[in-house]
Amino acid sequence: MTWVKVFNSTKEIEVELIENRVGKKLIGDKYLCFAYHEKQLFAFEESCPHLNQSLLGGSCDDGNVICPVHQYKFNLQSGQGHGLSLLKYPIKKEGDQYFIKLK
Repeated sequence: MTWVKVFNSTKEIEVELIENRVGKKLIGDKYLCFAYHEKQLFAFEESCPHLNQSLLGGSCDDGNVICPVHQYKFNLQSGQGHGLSLLKYPIKKEGDQYFIKLK
């Protein structure tokens, strides 16, 4: 497992991501989704585990990411929702830089 830098600063996150909206970023050869919710960064797989639709354009509310297609909600901390599990990626902050742990 490798830690990969995904953002150089909180300012970069605030420029690249709309708060409480799901965005995506190419990390290596794979797109991952990111959400900046309540001043915290979250990373997770691009596809909703319900029907494999993209989470891009989804929203965040009350600690959940909401799929834009069927409005399924998944907890941003645990990835759990509707009896399914959204694959999350650990994030760490060193100084003002943000890193994601790839599996």
